[in-house]
Amino acid sequence: MLIKLGCSYSRNGVNIIGATEISKNFDSIVTVYSSDEKITSNEIIKFLKYLLDINKHKKVFMI
Repeated sequence: MLIKLGCSYSRNGVNIIGATEISKNFDSIVTVYSSDEKITSNEIIKFLKYLLDINKHKKVFMI
C-alpha cells in the first residue's frame, strides 16, 4: 500500500492531517482539528500509529 501523507493548516476553519491510498482505491483517512488547535509532532505520531493499526497485515509506504 502506498500512502501520501499531508497536513493542512488554516487560520479560520480546521486543521487537517490526512492520508490517501494512491496504489488502489484512493481511500482517504483524515483527522480534523479546530483551527484553534496546533498540530504538533504528537498529533502526527498518533495519526501514523492509527494508520499502521488499521493496516496491520499490509506493508505501508508513506511518501
